[in-house]
Amino acid sequence: MSEAVEPLPRELLRALRDVVGGLRTRYRSRRFPWQLHLGDPGSAYLTLDAEPGAGLDDALRTEVVGALLARGRERPGVPMVWLTRPGELTWHDLEAAWFAPCRHAYAEAGVPLTLVVVTKRGWYDPRSGQRREWLRLRMR
Repeated sequence: MSEAVEPLPRELLRALRDVVGGLRTRYRSRRFPWQLHLGDPGSAYLTLDAEPGAGLDDALRTEVVGALLARGRERPGVPMVWLTRPGELTWHDLEAAWFAPCRHAYAEAGVPLTLVVVTKRGWYDPRSGQRREWLRLRMR
């Protein structure tokens, strides 16, 4: 699944650490909603419930991501996509279901895609394989 991509910028690494900490703080149980987010994880973003079995096919997912991208581009910079979900930091069918539609929507918009999967344990970038995991995460 790896492709040639630039390493994530330091500011984004800090923001993703905060997203992991936020999941740990907000959801005490192991189960919490699967969500797709688009925007800047350090500030403003749009969120969509992405539960498995929601009945969305690839074409509809591409349309949804394209619509979110159009709304997200009203702000400066290129919005990124991150998927928050319970479970371990391993490739899951849900990432596969959203990865291609995200690539297509971003390609149609002519902007580079940054997509990261976030759990309570850490995050990983399925495009490059870059990842970060914490057993104990101390928030600033």
